[in-house]
Amino acid sequence: MKMILEYKWFFFIGSELFFFICTAVFLLLRYWFQLYQLSIVPVILFLAGEVFLVGLGIYDYIEAGSFNLFQFIILLFVLYAMTSGKQSLKQLDHEIKQKVAKFKNQKSPLE
Repeated sequence: MKMILEYKWFFFIGSELFFFICTAVFLLLRYWFQLYQLSIVPVILFLAGEVFLVGLGIYDYIEAGSFNLFQFIILLFVLYAMTSGKQSLKQLDHEIKQKVAKFKNQKSPLE
């Protein structure tokens, strides 16, 4: 467990990269391949990653014994996700849905 705390910033950055990958996979599955049921899997994985990150912040607080920058940044990300993040994801979801539909409806120049 000490190793996890030693590399906590790498885990944080990895978690954010994981979020973006899960979001991209969700949008691809949902709108490009129209696999609506399967598109739930990346959402579940993303939420599990966020739970891990919050747990890491709590564990860091317990080990450090005081509130520090790492925990503050995790708190900011969680607050954003719970407030503006939901609306941002809904807007992104809507925009991607429209763009994919428009792209798929375009006629090929060879037709």
